[in-house]
Amino acid sequence: TQGPVFDASVGGSWDAVYISPNNNVLIAWTTGGTGPYHGEELYDSNMTFLRQIANNDGHKHMARETDGSEVLIQTNSNDPTPIANCLNGIVKINLATAAQTCLFSLGNYDKWTDAVHITAPDQQGWVFVETYNVKSAASPWYPYTNELLQVALDGSYVRRYAHHRSNTTTYDGQPHISVSRDGSRFTLNSNMMGSTPDVYLVSLSVATVTGPSITTSSLLSGTQNTAYSAT
Repeated sequence: TQGPVFDASVGGSWDAVYISPNNNVLIAWTTGGTGPYHGEELYDSNMTFLRQIANNDGHKHMARETDGSEVLIQTNSNDPTPIANCLNGIVKINLATAAQTCLFSLGNYDKWTDAVHITAPDQQGWVFVETYNVKSAASPWYPYTNELLQVALDGSYVRRYAHHRSNTTTYDGQPHISVSRDGSRFTLNSNMMGSTPDVYLVSLSVATVTGPSITTSSLLSGTQNTAYSAT
């Protein structure tokens, strides 16, 4: 059935629309700030305004926490007032309260050279974050640059799976990682530093994962872990 229509022209330019697991609607506006039609706003299925979720728009994905609550996971690189100790961070935002939690701060490692895409399975307690260098394909490989990462929603670990080896100076070269709903496999683009992007399917298995996880304390101290494996 068709529900009430929202006239987005009242707020000017908008960037994206997302449907939450509970059928709420997130509208991401191109203008940042705290006023109406700024940042990211949450509406119910009748397009009644509920609350502002963030004062900025960033690459994002919606998911459920393991307890069923709705969350938005996104980069805060465009946030004019980011939460403390979370430079160029991956943040989790509770849709019911708009409270933010820093999961991982890329700014501690990449010197602000990385952008990200985020993809989330259904209620698995983690998301995938794929980083790509926005300045040059042959950038210095700081830790977590041009990598495929699994990030826990409780902030307890970041697992490093692989480098995607893609020239991301063009849009088609960006990996655009996308995970299946059950979290068992994901796809990504990569041109392997060549000219033609191909699509790769990666199947994950708990049995193939080896090596220690990164903890929040080791992230803050700059400790790196070994790469995780996938088939």
